[in-house]
Amino acid sequence: MNRPRTLPIRLAPLPGEALDSWLEVLAERLHTNVFDLFRFAGVTTRWNTARSRKPWVRHLDADQLTVVSIATGVPADTVAALTLDRYSGTGLIADRASQARGRPRWWRGLRGSRFCPKCLSDNGNRWMLSWRLAWSFACTRHHTLLLDACPAF
Repeated sequence: MNRPRTLPIRLAPLPGEALDSWLEVLAERLHTNVFDLFRFAGVTTRWNTARSRKPWVRHLDADQLTVVSIATGVPADTVAALTLDRYSGTGLIADRASQARGRPRWWRGLRGSRFCPKCLSDNGNRWMLSWRLAWSFACTRHHTLLLDACPAF
């Protein structure tokens, strides 16, 4: 692990926010991208981004959590709660072992994400982690169905 560096701008994640949403907002404020944030912070990875565009949404290992925590000033357990690992063992997502056994695609999760346009409007376009669960279909805050495509199209 490289020596972690602290980012010059701090931003707290919203309760229930997804890691990629928080990092993208932070990167935008720093006029950079998420990959550059990870590099600056000293996160070393072997991510195959060709297979998964945002592998950090699912999991960060202990070293990565520590480095992101130091760089952002957000406790490591809070950062970990922004990943889908938060739902491991709950039955809401498939763990790596059950994926290897060939669970059906609908059970493993979504290729994209559903969303609540009212939430996005209220919170400055910050994406909630629970929207990525295959089981999520309604916004419990606005009591409306989640969308999976832009209503303008």
